[in-house]
Order: sequence, then C-alpha cells, then structure tokens
Amino acid sequence: MAGDLEDHGQLIDPRSPEEPDVHEPAKLLRVAFMLQATLDEVRKVDVNEFGLDHLKKLYGRTLEELKSVVSQELQTELEKDVAFPVGTEMDQAELRVAQARLAGWLEGLFRGIQASTVNQQLATELERAHKRQSLQTGTGGYI
Repeated sequence: MAGDLEDHGQLIDPRSPEEPDVHEPAKLLRVAFMLQATLDEVRKVDVNEFGLDHLKKLYGRTLEELKSVVSQELQTELEKDVAFPVGTEMDQAELRVAQARLAGWLEGLFRGIQASTVNQQLATELERAHKRQSLQTGTGGYI
C-alpha cells in the first residue's frame, strides 16, 4: 500500500518508488469527504428520479476524480473490486450501496496509508536506535 511522504507531497510505495500510490493527497481527501457527506445526506431522504440521475452522475464523476489521483494498481482495484460500472441502471438502494462501497474503499485506503506511515516511522526509529547503539559500542565504522 502507500508509504513515505516525499517533499513534493506524494505518497510513495516503498516497493515501487517510481510511481506514487496517491498523486494528489489533498484532492483525494476532498473527494472522499464530499462522497461521505453526500452519502450521509442520501441516507436521510428519498430521492426522486431527477435527484437519482444527478447522484448517478456525481458517482461517475467521483470515480473519475479518484482514478485521476491514484496509481494504476489502485485504479484497477477500484474498477474491479469496488465500482459499479458507470451507466449501469441503479435504483436508489443500489446507488447507496455503491456509494457506501466506495466510501469503505477510501476508508481502507486511508487506514492503509496511516498504517504504512506508522510502520515507516517505527523502522526509522529502529534504524536510529541501531546506529546509536553501534556508535556507543564502537562498531559504527566512524573514526
């Protein structure tokens, strides 16, 4: 999943340092919060036909925005495992499920990024501790 936060604000996967998992973290967060707010509102009301069409278009645009800010690997995962195909006839309940699945996928992505960041911080701290220990015991290789 995601890894280190580079100077230019891109999340980098340590297994594939050439391609960031998330190209624009701020945009990803904006899209995710917009999706969650929409999902919360849609749960509260019955949506008429016009509203349903609007929500379907919004869902499609949300998918496209997400695809524009994540790696090819995450795009494939999103299309294969999460997204209902755009243009699919969906009723209100199916649309809510599609939005909830997408919100859940985003939550998993964020948690993966957080876990990766914590893991990387721990690895850095262990490396520093090892270097300190090496210096204290005189095996650090420094003169």
